[in-house]
Amino acid sequence: SVPWGVLFVFLNDFLAQDKGLSVAKATLIISIFGVGAAVGGIAGGILGQKVYNKYSPSALPLLMATAQVVAVPFMCAVVRSNYEAAWMPLILPTIFITGAVASIAGTNVRFILINVNHPTTRGAAMSILSLFNNVGRGIGPVIVSIFVRYFHERESGFVAATYCWGVSGILMGGMYLTVEADERRAS
Repeated sequence: SVPWGVLFVFLNDFLAQDKGLSVAKATLIISIFGVGAAVGGIAGGILGQKVYNKYSPSALPLLMATAQVVAVPFMCAVVRSNYEAAWMPLILPTIFITGAVASIAGTNVRFILINVNHPTTRGAAMSILSLFNNVGRGIGPVIVSIFVRYFHERESGFVAATYCWGVSGILMGGMYLTVEADERRAS
């Protein structure tokens, strides 16, 4: 949730104030990220289902982990880029790809959660996921603020926050070890 705090709470202002973009261009960049996230959510769900069906349940956490880790350099490029007019044609596809790749895990984590819980506890499990997601969205900007304060500048703080996607990816990859046994216990 920490990098999402950068995106939706701070990035628009950062692009306008620190990178010198107009508010309209900064908003366009955030909007393109949102379109990428929507496309990635749909495509990631379809891809996740295909990976699950074709390979195994344990392949799905590897897809999620890979997507989270791959999102890091793309988001770092968005934060660190020089936003002169010549760079804009590169930034727009980069932010779209960032949104698409970063949203793959969120779509598929629900799929895994449903499969590893008994039908009688799925509602409670989804509620707990929703609670943690919402708390994370609230705490994410606070953590980003701590990073910014520690590094004494927003750019480095935002990059540090982006690395949280990498940590999340590593943790998701760990599900590879248990997801099949968890599914068997839930069925």
